[in-house]
Order: sequence, then structure tokens, then C-alpha cells
Amino acid sequence: MTPSTAAQSLSTAVVSIVLRAAGVLPIRIIPHAQGTPERQVVAIIGDLMLTVTDIELARRLQRQWAATYPLSKKAPNVMPALACRFWLPADPQRRPVAVSLKLFNTTTMSAQWAPAEQQTATPPHLRVTLDRVVWQVCDRTAWSQINRVFWDIRNFLEDHPR
Repeated sequence: MTPSTAAQSLSTAVVSIVLRAAGVLPIRIIPHAQGTPERQVVAIIGDLMLTVTDIELARRLQRQWAATYPLSKKAPNVMPALACRFWLPADPQRRPVAVSLKLFNTTTMSAQWAPAEQQTATPPHLRVTLDRVVWQVCDRTAWSQINRVFWDIRNFLEDHPR
């Protein structure tokens, strides 16, 4: 297959994935091959599975996430129950997709505060872009949990966790 025929046969491409996070998130951290050059950490945060192998990347992402703290203070501690039902339906049938993302040392993170958008039923949130994933972090509970995940990834990849 030549590059031109490959381009012609491409019918879809993931440009970005938007994940909304509020309240207590299901989280799982799975370290592999600790103490060896092949070490890596898989972190499952809701519907997102991140794989990180590079300690410098883990340190940078942890620092960048922590730097979003001032913006996260604009969010409520926990999104009110009524708003959660409206913004985040708890129906598992509405969440048929899971996302897996392996992060490399070229991965970037950026953040900004986004106001509510009534037309799209989007609550006010901290919008964090990590590679092709966009998190809409709606409350400080979710922010704190994701912050802890980045600390855990970093600690598992460090040669001498602090």
C-alpha cells in the first residue's frame, strides 16, 4: 500500500476525546516491572487508561497538574447532586467507550477555566488538555483524585520514591 492509497483508505481519525469528571472517580493504579528499566505505570481514571513509562514525563505531568490548582479553586468542592444528574447521567449505557493513551515525553498539558455553556449542556469546569484527551474537571473532588494519580505515577516510576 502506497502512502497515497493509505491516505485514501483512512476513514476515521481520533482528533480528541472529551471526558467529564465530577465527584468520586473510579481509579486504579497498576505498576509493572518496578525497579527494572522496563518499568511502567498504568493508571485507570474513570473511562481513561493512561500508560506512562518515562520518569521525567511523570515528574513534568505531576508538576503541570499541580499548577492547575489555582484554577481548580473556582470549581465547587463537589458538584451539587441535581447538577450531577443533569450534567453527568449515571447510566452506564451512555458510556460505551473507554480510552487508552500511552504518554511519551513529548506529551503536553495545558489548562484553562471554561464557563458554563447552556447550549451544549456543559457545566463550568477546569478544562485540561493532555495530548488528545480533554478533561472537563467539574469539581475539586475530581481534581484532587486526578492530582493523586499523577503523584502515584511519579512515585511508582521514581527509583527512590519519597
